[in-house]
Amino acid sequence: MIEDASGDKLERIEDFDNLPTFTFVTSTGYNGCDIYDKEAMNVIISDISADWQITDIQTELKQAISRQRIKSNPNYDRYIFIYNNISKRNIIVRRIT
Repeated sequence: MIEDASGDKLERIEDFDNLPTFTFVTSTGYNGCDIYDKEAMNVIISDISADWQITDIQTELKQAISRQRIKSNPNYDRYIFIYNNISKRNIIVRRIT
């Protein structure tokens, strides 16, 4: 168990052969970890309204989806990419009177 800067307790995954049902990995993690799971499906989420959450399709998306190492996994060459295509900065809110 580790503690982050805000004091929240985080549990570090030590047994990569026994991953939980859902494993959340930040961009820092997918730049350096390998995933060995027989059934895992990669799901990448990007929010273009926040500059720090935008996923670069040319580099970061490829990096994230290539972390799966077991080629016999039926989802080895599949992924789900969820993103918004409207920046909150471009939304105009008008009051109806």
